[in-house]
Amino acid sequence: MTKIVKVLRAGSLAVAPGGEEDMARAAEVARWTHMWAAAAVHTCRQLESTWDDDAPVASVGARDCLSLVLVDAIRNVVRGAEKVCGRDSEAVRTFVAAQPTLKTLRDRFEHFDVYVVGNGNAQRDNGKPLDLDVPSGVHVASSHGGGDQGHVVVVRAAEKSGPTDYTFASRSATDAARVLTWETLLAAGLLDERHARCDTCKKPSHA
Repeated sequence: MTKIVKVLRAGSLAVAPGGEEDMARAAEVARWTHMWAAAAVHTCRQLESTWDDDAPVASVGARDCLSLVLVDAIRNVVRGAEKVCGRDSEAVRTFVAAQPTLKTLRDRFEHFDVYVVGNGNAQRDNGKPLDLDVPSGVHVASSHGGGDQGHVVVVRAAEKSGPTDYTFASRSATDAARVLTWETLLAAGLLDERHARCDTCKKPSHA
């Protein structure tokens, strides 16, 4: 059986010979990771099925709103994977390479109240809020859907380094999270035949 031990430097759990208590803790984190992945999958499906031909503008707005929730769910999948597999694991590094700005985008959403007014960490300069020349320090600059990537949202944040765009594609990000979930369950010793039929997990192409 695969065992789990703590990696104190990274604050994570990583695959290595270890005790039953560490294995149980990793398994519990992995179960929560799977739940967040399921939330992401269901949110993505609802997002992509939300459309009214008679109200296209409202439909795009609804998809944009669901993107906020989807980003949060996927970020929690990554947090669980980091704890179980380790931040430097191949599984986590592969996800981050495919979704390099997801964590930062999630931070902009989570702290929208300060970023809207120019007082976010990436906006303050020597403790002073950013002097905004736009109505809001963070906003949806554009969005579109219908392609292989799903619904694509471009969020623009006014930051002290200049305007910065963060792009999020619903289907691409969700698929990457599903693969990461599969890897997390594998590391925690929870992967079994049920997950071969699971809509939440996705077997990586190299497996």
